Formats: sequence, C-alpha cells, structure tokens
Amino acid sequence: MAKLSSKWLALAGLLSLGASPLFAQDSKALIDALVKKGILTDAEAKQIATEVSQSQSAMDVATSNDKILKKLTISGRFQVQYAGLGASIDGAAANPVSTEHFFLRRIYVGVKAEFGDGLSGVLNYDFANTSFDAAYLEWKQSDALVFDAGLKKAPFGYEELTSSGNLRSIERSVITRYIDEPNNGRRLGAASYRTGLYLSGSSEGLFYTVALTNPERNEYSSDGATNAITVNGLGGVATTGGATTNKFAYYGTVGYGGKFQDGAYKIGYEAGFLPDQGGPGATIGGGRNITLNGLYADVTAGAFNLQGE
Repeated sequence: MAKLSSKWLALAGLLSLGASPLFAQDSKALIDALVKKGILTDAEAKQIATEVSQSQSAMDVATSNDKILKKLTISGRFQVQYAGLGASIDGAAANPVSTEHFFLRRIYVGVKAEFGDGLSGVLNYDFANTSFDAAYLEWKQSDALVFDAGLKKAPFGYEELTSSGNLRSIERSVITRYIDEPNNGRRLGAASYRTGLYLSGSSEGLFYTVALTNPERNEYSSDGATNAITVNGLGGVATTGGATTNKFAYYGTVGYGGKFQDGAYKIGYEAGFLPDQGGPGATIGGGRNITLNGLYADVTAGAFNLQGE
C-alpha cells in the first residue's frame, strides 16, 4: 500500500513538472531515480512517462520558433512595511501628528529570457513605485566580458548596488540617498538608475564595471510628455534629452575580492563624471559638473560582517 501511494504521489509530482516543457528533463531524471529505488516498475515508469508527455503537449505554448528561447525565469520580491513615527518638540503648542501606517514598499516582478550564445534579456518592474528596476539586453562572452545595453544602476555606490533583499538595514543610508536620489535641490541625483551601455566582468577575484550613460536618473513609467504622470518631478524612461541632459555621463569601478579561513573580503574604488549636472539648488545644465570618487570595503569574519564606503 505504501508503494502504491508513493507511485501516485510520484505521478502527481511528475505531472506538475510536466506542465512546462522547461522541466521535461527533470521529469525523466526523476522517473529513472524512482525505478532504481524500486518505487516504480518499468511498466509503471513507461505509463507515467506517457501521461507526462500528454500533459506537456496540452500545456505547450506555440511560438514562431521554439528554438530561440532557451530558458525563461520569472521572479518576484514583495516587501510590506509598517511605519510608526512620532515626534515631540519642546515648547511647541502641539506636536506633529504621529504616523502609524502599513505600506507596500516594494512589489518587484521580473522576467529573464535566455536565448543562447550568451544572449539574454532582463526586465524587472516595481509596481509599488511604478518604476523599472532593470530593463536591458545582455551579451555574455565569458565571466570576464559581459556587455549590457539598457536601464541598470550605474556602477557607483556599494550600498546602492546591494540588492534591497540583501541590505543589512531596512532602508539605505542617508548619504547614499543624498548621492543617488533624483535631484530636487536637496539631493545630487548623481548615481543609481541610468540608461546606457555597460561593460563588466570578473576573473580570479578581480572585478570591474564601466558605463556610458545618460546623465539623468530616470526609471519611471511615464513617457515624459506634458500630459503624462511624473514621479519626483521626472518623466519616464522614454523622455528625450534636452539642453540640460545632452552630454553623456561616465562611471567606473574596479576591485578585488577573496576568501580566508571562515571569512571573505571585498575592496574597491569607484568614480563618476556627470557634465553640467552640478550647481546650487536644483540648477543643472549651467556648466557645473559633478565628479564622484569613492572607496569601499566589505569584510565578513565568522558571524560578523562590516561594510564601509
């Protein structure tokens, strides 16, 4: 009876795997393993393989050329936060109203399509912020030579380039936000999301990234037209350049990382140059440039980790 139950559990699992052609090889490997363990007989294995094959045929999606797309990966990350904030001001007639609120901080949904020969495409969208987190095409010749074209984060700011899923704190630091977030007179808007060309790679501990991009941060969904939605005063990724954004920005970082007993380390140097993007307040396009330089280190020893930038 136990063997019979195992057989039908195996069939259910295999049919689930068979719902996508991507898992066809996994189904065969699992059937072979179950036969070797004596859970299935050869006859039962053939019967299940037939049913899995029929299930796959029913779930196949027709394409113009199914040899082009090698692999499709769908990902997501949802972050819900609660804010409880209050303030007390000595001598004030009344204190500011406290905040107690739940909100959707990040709702990422992503797709990566791999086409073979090192070609792939990545799209990641944040529905909570109506903005793109990534939208680029990639050609990977090797680990040492990767070329990307599209929207990514500029290679400046170690904390900014750390995924929100791996941050040590709930949010990024004040100095990171000052450098990276869109220029509104109180922030530089000098890094983070940029549309352009990226060249990167790593080999035997050495890593690098260089980028040629538009100077402005711009990852939102609107088209930048006068009747379109703007976020933080900015239009969307399709916004055309103007007198204040008609020169390329340049970024680069280089570093080295390795491991030691019960630990690991990473050190690096980063730089950026943004023509016409500096000036008092939110003034840009007046001939004042922004030059960025930074050093960073990330050291882990046992249960302890220290990051500095």
